[in-house]
Amino acid sequence: MEALSTYQTNTPRARLRTLRRVMTFVFLAIQMLVIVRNLETDFFSFYWYCDFTPGVLAVLFLIGNVQLIKGFLNLGLGAQFGYLVVVLSKILFGVGLFGFVFDFPFTVRYILPSIIIHLTTLFAFSVTYHVRPARSALVYSFVYLLVIYTIVLLFAQSTGTTGTNFNFIFASKTLHAVPHYTQLWVPLAFVLVVLPTQAFQYVVYRIQKTRGPRNRRR
Repeated sequence: MEALSTYQTNTPRARLRTLRRVMTFVFLAIQMLVIVRNLETDFFSFYWYCDFTPGVLAVLFLIGNVQLIKGFLNLGLGAQFGYLVVVLSKILFGVGLFGFVFDFPFTVRYILPSIIIHLTTLFAFSVTYHVRPARSALVYSFVYLLVIYTIVLLFAQSTGTTGTNFNFIFASKTLHAVPHYTQLWVPLAFVLVVLPTQAFQYVVYRIQKTRGPRNRRR
């Protein structure tokens, strides 16, 4: 198992253990924020990736396997960043982007917690970006997709008239037009979401690895 401490040999183990515990506590606190926000606003969106992400990351940081974390980030790092851009654009400039529909309560008590919640994957990425994403991260990503797929099929209600089209994560009106979209969701999400995010994590890793020796020479 690849532990978080494996990649920071110059850092005392006690400090690494503390970091893992702090991140676990932070993510648990954010997960509680999700529950409070949804209950107080009567907007139950627990099936969204972002609404269970903090709890999952809390467990993953407690375990300390970086590739498990990176595999999970492959599912939603880009989506959460995109959400932040769209919402902040609406708040600061009153401009909607990408045809995003604000079908949730656009109030301070909903939006402010939502911004914090959607920072979750960025927090996790800021702690793990220096680790090279391995092929095992892609395997974990695929397993996560299968788990999400199964949960949604078992517990979420259909949004289509035929009873076969579900409002999956990463779903768009364009993809809903794809024949057999429900059956193809896992491979579609893997190709369109997971692979690009894995590539992004690798590029960031290479950049920081290249710049690291330069900074040390200075």
